[in-house]
Amino acid sequence: MRKGSILTTNERTNLSMIEGDDIMVVDIRRRGEEVIRIIIIYDQRARETGRRPARRLDWQQIIRRGGGGGMVLTGDFNAHSQY
Repeated sequence: MRKGSILTTNERTNLSMIEGDDIMVVDIRRRGEEVIRIIIIYDQRARETGRRPARRLDWQQIIRRGGGGGMVLTGDFNAHSQY
């Protein structure tokens, strides 16, 4: 975030660390406004375990603590994949 910006960010590692670098949850707030939560997912099946990161998240906790300003779900979902 640019120094002096009216936006503040808070990376919510307590919600995303279960999958290391494959999931990132960030809350963004503009002074005096509600939080917008951005969830970034790289949902590639892990070669070692066969697991997909998005399926291991506690979605109820992420949505419940969303801050009321809305959420944006983004990332690489491998839509071309057979899985």
